[in-house]
Amino acid sequence: CQVLRRYMEQETCTHLLDIGAATSEMAARFIGITNSRVLACDGSRVYLKAGQRYRRGAGLDYAQCVAEYLPIQPSSIDIVVLSGVLEHVYSPLAVLDEADRVCRTGGLVLIQVPYGGMEEDSTTPYRSHVHSVNPLDFAGRGRVFASIYIDYTNQYQAPHTKIGYVGDWVYAYIKEGNEVTTDA
Repeated sequence: CQVLRRYMEQETCTHLLDIGAATSEMAARFIGITNSRVLACDGSRVYLKAGQRYRRGAGLDYAQCVAEYLPIQPSSIDIVVLSGVLEHVYSPLAVLDEADRVCRTGGLVLIQVPYGGMEEDSTTPYRSHVHSVNPLDFAGRGRVFASIYIDYTNQYQAPHTKIGYVGDWVYAYIKEGNEVTTDA
């Protein structure tokens, strides 16, 4: 949220997209920070319906879709948020390309991924992490706006420490032009 606030000091935001919003808890918080229209996207109809039920009247819009194929016009979003998403998808670069496609030039792409030991964190198909994501995967995409490591080792106990979850990387970049790198 600190990164969003800092960006909002410099830019006007009218449309924010939360990809992988699940029950839209974070998406609802974004409204208060950005005063913009927020679209919560997730592949799970169950999660989206729960979000609609719990956050009725919050001013959120919802769309069921997969992160690799967003039903959104190119360059129409001011801020794209991918929090806890890239480690769950089989093609993180395709998701980043799609985020770049819908983000306007000068817009912000904000990514948060777990750091350390998360490849096999769960046996449930909706929560299992397909792989670890290295923040260096984002290098060369736009102009770096923020790169922050959040250390959780003193804040969380088991089960996080049992699977080696030691923190999160928050990485944000300003889209400068056509960053799309694959044909996904």
